[in-house]
Amino acid sequence: MRVVEQSANRLVLQDRPVENVIFVGGFLAVSLAILVFGLSIGEPFTWAIGGGFALLLAALLYWQIEWLDVAFDRSDDSLTLIRRTLSGTRQERYPLHAIQDVITERRRDPESGEAYRVRLRIEGETSTIPLTSYLASGQGSAETAETITQWLEDPGAD
Repeated sequence: MRVVEQSANRLVLQDRPVENVIFVGGFLAVSLAILVFGLSIGEPFTWAIGGGFALLLAALLYWQIEWLDVAFDRSDDSLTLIRRTLSGTRQERYPLHAIQDVITERRRDPESGEAYRVRLRIEGETSTIPLTSYLASGQGSAETAETITQWLEDPGAD
């Protein structure tokens, strides 16, 4: 997640999961190649496997991979999250003053190590709000959480 605007009144973050699109798109291309190969040699099992994976990956691209814009705005006391997928756009809006905490969620997997994402605790919500639909390795989530926390705590910061 990267900062695209930061002033005393606004903090705007964007997440463009290009790596996820490339990864899923690459496997989709391979699956389509297996499908075409299976059709060309007349082997039902091969084209069924390729077609099945192609459908699964296309659905993943369509519904799950999202572009995210997050805007914290003091001028109208708002937090706006705009989530875009190929299937449509969803907007969530909360009062800025209702943000109670910025949390870095951490999950540990013995095989792949630790993964993180930023979540917001919002007054009146029954659960925390994740900023991204996925967890990522590295320090990016902690840095994003720190940027948000500092901006919220220091109204005069630029």
